[in-house]
Amino acid sequence: MAIAKHLRYYNPWLFVGSVFLCIANGLYTTFTASSSSASWIGYEIFQGLGCGFAAQIPLLTVQLVFKDRPRYIPVGIATVLFTQYFGSAVMQSIGGAIFQNELKKQLQVQASLDHKQIEMLLNAGTLRVREVAVQAFPDRLVDIINAYNKAITTLVALSHSFWPLVFHGSILARLRKTM
Repeated sequence: MAIAKHLRYYNPWLFVGSVFLCIANGLYTTFTASSSSASWIGYEIFQGLGCGFAAQIPLLTVQLVFKDRPRYIPVGIATVLFTQYFGSAVMQSIGGAIFQNELKKQLQVQASLDHKQIEMLLNAGTLRVREVAVQAFPDRLVDIINAYNKAITTLVALSHSFWPLVFHGSILARLRKTM
Protein backbone atom coordinates (compact mmCIF):
# COMPACT_ATOMS: atom_id res chain seq x y z
CA MET A 1 0.00 0.00 0.00
CA ALA A 2 2.86 2.37 0.79
CA ILE A 3 4.33 1.77 -2.68
CA ALA A 4 0.98 2.53 -4.29
CA LYS A 5 0.70 5.78 -2.33
CA HIS A 6 4.28 6.73 -3.17
CA LEU A 7 3.89 6.04 -6.91
CA ARG A 8 0.47 7.76 -6.80
CA TYR A 9 -1.38 5.17 -8.90
CA TYR A 10 -3.33 2.25 -7.47
CA ASN A 11 -4.52 0.46 -10.60
CA PRO A 12 -1.23 -1.10 -11.73
CA TRP A 13 -0.92 -2.82 -8.35
CA LEU A 14 -4.35 -4.37 -8.79
CA PHE A 15 -3.13 -5.79 -12.09
CA VAL A 16 0.19 -6.95 -10.58
CA GLY A 17 -1.73 -8.68 -7.78
CA SER A 18 -3.96 -10.51 -10.23
CA VAL A 19 -0.88 -11.60 -12.22
CA PHE A 20 0.77 -13.04 -9.09
CA LEU A 21 -2.45 -14.83 -8.11
CA CYS A 22 -2.81 -16.26 -11.60
CA ILE A 23 0.78 -17.52 -11.56
CA ALA A 24 0.28 -19.11 -8.13
CA ASN A 25 -2.94 -20.75 -9.25
CA GLY A 26 -1.26 -22.15 -12.34
CA LEU A 27 1.64 -23.47 -10.27
CA TYR A 28 -0.77 -25.16 -7.85
CA THR A 29 -2.06 -27.29 -10.72
CA THR A 30 1.40 -28.88 -10.99
CA PHE A 31 1.17 -30.43 -7.53
CA THR A 32 1.91 -34.12 -7.24
CA ALA A 33 1.89 -36.38 -4.21
CA SER A 34 5.69 -36.07 -4.17
CA SER A 35 5.93 -32.27 -4.56
CA SER A 36 8.61 -30.86 -2.29
CA SER A 37 7.82 -28.38 0.44
CA ALA A 38 10.11 -25.90 -1.35
CA SER A 39 7.74 -26.02 -4.32
CA TRP A 40 4.57 -25.31 -2.45
CA ILE A 41 6.23 -22.69 -0.25
CA GLY A 42 7.30 -20.88 -3.42
CA TYR A 43 3.76 -21.12 -4.77
CA GLU A 44 2.43 -19.69 -1.52
CA ILE A 45 4.83 -16.76 -1.80
CA PHE A 46 3.33 -15.91 -5.19
CA GLN A 47 -0.15 -16.24 -3.72
CA GLY A 48 0.76 -14.08 -0.73
CA LEU A 49 2.16 -11.35 -2.97
CA GLY A 50 -0.92 -11.49 -5.15
CA CYS A 51 -3.31 -11.29 -2.22
CA GLY A 52 -1.26 -8.54 -0.64
CA PHE A 53 -1.45 -6.42 -3.77
CA ALA A 54 -4.95 -7.25 -4.95
CA ALA A 55 -6.94 -7.47 -1.71
CA GLN A 56 -5.97 -4.08 -0.26
CA ILE A 57 -6.06 -1.94 -3.39
CA PRO A 58 -9.88 -1.93 -3.74
CA LEU A 59 -10.10 -0.41 -0.24
CA LEU A 60 -7.65 2.33 -1.19
CA THR A 61 -9.46 2.89 -4.47
CA VAL A 62 -12.76 3.46 -2.64
CA GLN A 63 -11.08 6.17 -0.58
CA LEU A 64 -9.67 7.75 -3.71
CA VAL A 65 -12.94 7.65 -5.64
CA PHE A 66 -14.91 9.15 -2.75
CA LYS A 67 -12.31 11.63 -1.51
CA ASP A 68 -14.62 14.53 -2.44
CA ARG A 69 -17.59 12.80 -0.73
CA PRO A 70 -16.11 11.41 2.49
CA ARG A 71 -19.46 10.34 3.93
CA TYR A 72 -19.64 7.59 1.25
CA ILE A 73 -16.24 6.11 2.12
CA PRO A 74 -17.54 3.84 4.94
CA VAL A 75 -20.32 2.53 2.68
CA GLY A 76 -17.85 1.89 -0.14
CA ILE A 77 -15.39 0.11 2.14
CA ALA A 78 -18.18 -1.97 3.69
CA THR A 79 -19.38 -2.93 0.21
CA VAL A 80 -15.90 -4.01 -0.88
CA LEU A 81 -15.34 -6.04 2.30
CA PHE A 82 -18.79 -7.63 2.09
CA THR A 83 -18.16 -8.61 -1.51
CA GLN A 84 -14.75 -10.08 -0.70
CA TYR A 85 -15.96 -12.09 2.30
CA PHE A 86 -19.31 -13.14 0.86
CA GLY A 87 -17.69 -14.20 -2.41
CA SER A 88 -15.10 -16.21 -0.50
CA ALA A 89 -17.76 -17.93 1.62
CA VAL A 90 -19.87 -18.86 -1.38
CA MET A 91 -16.90 -20.08 -3.41
CA GLN A 92 -15.59 -22.09 -0.46
CA SER A 93 -18.92 -23.93 -0.24
CA ILE A 94 -18.98 -24.57 -3.97
CA GLY A 95 -15.33 -25.63 -3.94
CA GLY A 96 -15.96 -28.03 -1.06
CA ALA A 97 -18.77 -29.71 -2.96
CA ILE A 98 -16.70 -29.97 -6.15
CA PHE A 99 -13.73 -31.35 -4.19
CA GLN A 100 -15.86 -33.97 -2.44
CA ASN A 101 -17.45 -35.14 -5.69
CA GLU A 102 -14.12 -35.26 -7.52
CA LEU A 103 -12.49 -37.08 -4.61
CA LYS A 104 -15.19 -39.75 -4.59
CA LYS A 105 -14.77 -40.20 -8.33
CA GLN A 106 -10.97 -40.41 -8.11
CA LEU A 107 -11.06 -42.85 -5.18
CA GLN A 108 -13.31 -45.07 -7.26
CA VAL A 109 -11.24 -44.77 -10.45
CA GLN A 110 -7.65 -44.62 -9.18
CA ALA A 111 -7.85 -46.66 -5.97
CA SER A 112 -10.67 -49.02 -7.05
CA LEU A 113 -12.59 -48.45 -3.82
CA ASP A 114 -16.28 -49.20 -3.46
CA HIS A 115 -18.87 -46.84 -1.95
CA LYS A 116 -18.51 -48.25 1.57
CA GLN A 117 -14.71 -47.94 1.52
CA ILE A 118 -14.91 -44.40 0.17
CA GLU A 119 -17.32 -43.39 2.95
CA MET A 120 -14.93 -44.88 5.52
CA LEU A 121 -12.11 -42.67 4.21
CA LEU A 122 -14.32 -39.58 4.01
CA ASN A 123 -15.54 -40.12 7.57
CA ALA A 124 -11.92 -40.36 8.74
CA GLY A 125 -11.29 -36.83 7.52
CA THR A 126 -8.34 -35.47 5.64
CA LEU A 127 -6.03 -35.46 8.66
CA ARG A 128 -6.52 -39.17 9.36
CA VAL A 129 -6.83 -40.49 5.80
CA ARG A 130 -3.28 -41.86 5.70
CA GLU A 131 -3.69 -43.61 9.05
CA VAL A 132 -7.00 -45.22 8.03
CA ALA A 133 -5.72 -46.12 4.56
CA VAL A 134 -2.61 -47.82 5.99
CA GLN A 135 -4.79 -49.88 8.34
CA ALA A 136 -7.58 -50.75 5.90
CA PHE A 137 -5.90 -50.72 2.45
CA PRO A 138 -2.10 -50.69 2.81
CA ASP A 139 -1.61 -51.79 -0.79
CA ARG A 140 -3.69 -48.86 -2.10
CA LEU A 141 -2.15 -46.01 -0.06
CA VAL A 142 -0.29 -44.46 -3.02
CA ASP A 143 -3.43 -44.61 -5.17
CA ILE A 144 -5.50 -42.99 -2.42
CA ILE A 145 -3.00 -40.16 -1.99
CA ASN A 146 -2.89 -39.67 -5.76
CA ALA A 147 -6.71 -39.54 -5.78
CA TYR A 148 -6.62 -36.76 -3.17
CA ASN A 149 -3.97 -34.93 -5.20
CA LYS A 150 -6.03 -35.20 -8.39
CA ALA A 151 -9.13 -33.87 -6.61
CA ILE A 152 -7.19 -30.88 -5.28
CA THR A 153 -5.52 -30.04 -8.60
CA THR A 154 -8.84 -30.41 -10.43
CA LEU A 155 -10.42 -27.90 -8.07
CA VAL A 156 -7.53 -25.48 -8.58
CA ALA A 157 -7.79 -25.90 -12.36
CA LEU A 158 -11.50 -25.08 -12.21
CA SER A 159 -10.84 -21.94 -10.20
CA HIS A 160 -8.27 -20.96 -12.84
CA SER A 161 -11.18 -20.28 -15.21
CA PHE A 162 -12.09 -17.18 -13.15
CA TRP A 163 -8.80 -15.41 -13.81
CA PRO A 164 -9.86 -13.84 -17.13
CA LEU A 165 -12.56 -12.01 -15.14
CA VAL A 166 -9.97 -10.81 -12.64
CA PHE A 167 -7.66 -9.58 -15.39
CA HIS A 168 -10.44 -7.72 -17.16
CA GLY A 169 -11.55 -6.16 -13.89
CA SER A 170 -8.04 -4.96 -13.09
CA ILE A 171 -7.46 -3.62 -16.59
CA LEU A 172 -10.84 -1.90 -16.87
CA ALA A 173 -10.53 -0.15 -13.50
CA ARG A 174 -10.31 3.56 -14.13
CA LEU A 175 -6.76 4.88 -13.80
CA ARG A 176 -6.69 7.65 -11.21
CA LYS A 177 -3.88 9.65 -9.74
CA THR A 178 -3.90 9.93 -5.95
CA MET A 179 -2.97 13.59 -5.72
